[in-house]
Amino acid sequence: EDWDSLNDEQNPFLQHCFLAALENSGTVSSKTGWTVAHLGWLDDKGQLQAVIPQYYKTHSYGEYMFDWDWAHAITKAGMAYYPKAVASIPFTPVIGSRLMMSEQCKAENIHRFDLVKQCLSSIKVQRFSNLQCLFLGVEESQDWQKAGAMIRKGYQFSWYNDNYQRFDDFLAKLRSSAKKKVRRERRAVVELGISFQCFENSEITDQIWHFFIQCYQQTYLKRSGHLGYLNHEFFHKLREIMSEQLLVVHASRGDEALAAALFIKGNNILYGRYWGTMQAIDGLHFECCYYQGIEYCINNGYHCLQPGTQGDYKRRRGFIPEHTYGAYYFTIPGLEQPIKGFLDQEADYLEKQFSEWQKTSPYK
Repeated sequence: EDWDSLNDEQNPFLQHCFLAALENSGTVSSKTGWTVAHLGWLDDKGQLQAVIPQYYKTHSYGEYMFDWDWAHAITKAGMAYYPKAVASIPFTPVIGSRLMMSEQCKAENIHRFDLVKQCLSSIKVQRFSNLQCLFLGVEESQDWQKAGAMIRKGYQFSWYNDNYQRFDDFLAKLRSSAKKKVRRERRAVVELGISFQCFENSEITDQIWHFFIQCYQQTYLKRSGHLGYLNHEFFHKLREIMSEQLLVVHASRGDEALAAALFIKGNNILYGRYWGTMQAIDGLHFECCYYQGIEYCINNGYHCLQPGTQGDYKRRRGFIPEHTYGAYYFTIPGLEQPIKGFLDQEADYLEKQFSEWQKTSPYK
C-alpha cells in the first residue's frame, strides 16, 4: 500500500503487485541476472516517502535501450562493466516515472533532483561502473541531467484517439495510400476466414489463458530459440493479481485457435504487451496487436494505445513517433566523454529521423 500510494500516474507496471509477480515467479532474480535492489527513502517514522525500482545486472538483456556496443568495448579494454545498476521495469519499455515521490515530500519541498543526487552518490560508493535509468518522462529526465547524468534519446510509437466514433473515422484522417494499405491488410485477414474476439477480466478462462501462454512461448522459440523472458508462473501470477486490467485478443479460424495478444489497461492508456501465434499468417500480427487494439480504444474511450518499442512499420499504420529518455551516470574515470560523444551522434541522427518522419507522415 505504501509503494502504490506513490504511483501518481497509476502506471500498471509500477504497481507493487506487477513487480512482485516478476520477482516471486523467479523471472527476475540473481539467477537470471536481475538482483533486486529497490531504493527507498523513509521518514523518521519509517514511512516510505520515495522509491525507485532498481536492479543490479550482470547483462543487458530485457532493457530495450541497449548498451551492447559500449559494454563490449569497455570490457574489451579490460575494465569491469558488469555488474551495473539499472532503474527500470524489467522487460517493459513503458515511459513513466522511475523515482516516485509522496505528497509529503513535495509539501516539505524535497525535490526529485535532491533524491537523484543521493541515488548517484550511492552508486559511486558501491563502485558500480554505471547507473542507468530507462524510459523516463521528459520532466524527470531533466532532473537526472541536472544531477550529473547524461541523457540518451530513443523513440517509440503511440496511437491517439481523436474522439473517434468508429475505425473509419480514424482512417479518414490518413492519406489515401496509408488508408488503402490498412484496409487491404484488414480485408486480407477477413478473406482468410479469421475472426477475432476480445476477452477481458473474468471472461479470460483457463483455456484462453493457457493458449495465450502457449502462443507467446511458441513465437519466442521460433524467433529466438528460447521460451521468452517471462515464465509460466509469472503469467499465472499476473492473471491472479491483475485480472481486472487484462485484455486478450483471440484469433481463430472456425474451431482452430490461431493467435493471441495480451493488452494491459492503464489510466486512459491501453498497453500492448505480449503476443504469439501458432501459424505464420500475413497480416495477423498487425490485426491482433494494432487494429484490434485501436478498435478497443475507440469503443471503450481510451485516449492512447502504446504497442511497445520501435518499429517504423507502426508509423505507416497511424502510430506517431515520440521521444523516450534514458539517464546514464558513469563512475569509471574517462568513460563519460567517449560515451557522451556516442550519445550526441545518436541524438543528431534521431533528430534527422524525426524530421524525415514528419515529412512522410501517413496523416493528411
